[in-house]
Amino acid sequence: MSHFDFTPSIRQALFAARDCALELRHEYVGTEHLLLGLVRSEESPAVATLGDLGISRHDVRTMVLGLVLVGNATNEAGSDLPYTSRSQKVIELAMIAAQERGDAAVSPIHLLLGLAREERGIGAQVLTQLGAGPAELLAAIDQGDGRERTDRTDSAVGPIDLAAPLNATDNVTAADQPGVPHMVARTTPSLVGIVVAVLVAIGALWILFR
Repeated sequence: MSHFDFTPSIRQALFAARDCALELRHEYVGTEHLLLGLVRSEESPAVATLGDLGISRHDVRTMVLGLVLVGNATNEAGSDLPYTSRSQKVIELAMIAAQERGDAAVSPIHLLLGLAREERGIGAQVLTQLGAGPAELLAAIDQGDGRERTDRTDSAVGPIDLAAPLNATDNVTAADQPGVPHMVARTTPSLVGIVVAVLVAIGALWILFR
């Protein structure tokens, strides 16, 4: 499943994810950035689906920014940021979700499902804590099926190469995107974010050396 058609709206979400990573001074596009990119536009069907579960864009952004640390990258790479292995898995799971639902192209709805089904990344953790696990999302998607069909009609514009980094030379360019609102209102992490980061690090070490 290295190639699959993607709608323009999901390409916009992926570029928004890249912009979020740049704002946070990260050198990669992680699952947290994918989730932030998905909720960037109020018109996204992913935002509507989360809204059906009582979850707002503000809820998502607040929780993500409470968990991640601002990095030290100089962003010399510009838009040339690689996906993490977890982000690649999320996109592959989104492709599977599109196939399962009989859709011709991957949309933001499928990416939202992919994030939840990945289970271990920050994106999945945030969705789970907010009450938007895979089962809840599927129920909300089925409830708002008319909205999802609207996104399905968004004509596909071709595949995305998962091995390639995000860059502004694709069919949807950075110039096509609306300005990125300033996300980082603080330069020091919250206590909750520090605790979670420490627990995640301890868990990773336990898995590595058990």
